[in-house]
Parts: sequence; structure tokens; C-alpha cells
Amino acid sequence: MGLTLNYLSKIVISDASISDMVLFHQELREIEASFMGILYPTIHTYKEVQIGGGAIFPAVAFINGWTLQFVAGSFSISGGNLSATINPVSGCYVERMQSAAYAVSSALGGSTGPTAAEVATAVWGYERY
Repeated sequence: MGLTLNYLSKIVISDASISDMVLFHQELREIEASFMGILYPTIHTYKEVQIGGGAIFPAVAFINGWTLQFVAGSFSISGGNLSATINPVSGCYVERMQSAAYAVSSALGGSTGPTAAEVATAVWGYERY
């Protein structure tokens, strides 16, 4: 994923689809920590909601007036939820596939991760105080 920034206009420009929100977050953090990036306001916030069995729900939200823009072409946004204003560009189509059902799971010890029944049990068994 190639990201470039227009710091004065607060625009993040992508030349590729965003299919991994965790990787997108990491690339934005590297930009924010760069020599130029530290001179400007923070671009985004990141949140991982644990949903049991090692699965997470990643969410990125642009803040401080930053917007997202793609070059001309067809792109998709998936792999978690992205809350950002997307600037319109002539000849550019962006498909957002946001879903509360999306989750990233890491399977340990050769297992395939939690079953649907295990996730349901964890969710319904959660007690909030």
C-alpha cells in the first residue's frame, strides 16, 4: 500500500485498496512518527475490540481534519471499519465494505480459531458491571 501525504491540506493519498485495517493503522503510525509527521496533528485513532478466542475487530477513525483520497481507478476498503471522509476524484470509484461482523483471528497451536458457538458463548456470557 502506497500512502503519500499532503500535509498542508491534511490529505492522505492512497494508490491501493485498503484490505487490512491493522496494516493501514501501522503505516499511518509510521508516517505520524516520521521527521515530517511529528510536525503535524495526529492523523487517526485506532481501536481493537476483543471479541473472544483471540479475534479482534479493528477500527480506524481519521481525526483533526484529515481526509482520505484515492488516485483515479477502482478501489475497495475492507478488513475492518474505517471512519474517514473520502475526497471525490474524477475517474475514481471506492467501494466501502464495512461490517460489524468483520474480525481478525489468530489461531494458536495449529487450531483453526474459535467456532461460531464459542464466540456466541463468549459474547452472551459477558457480564457488564
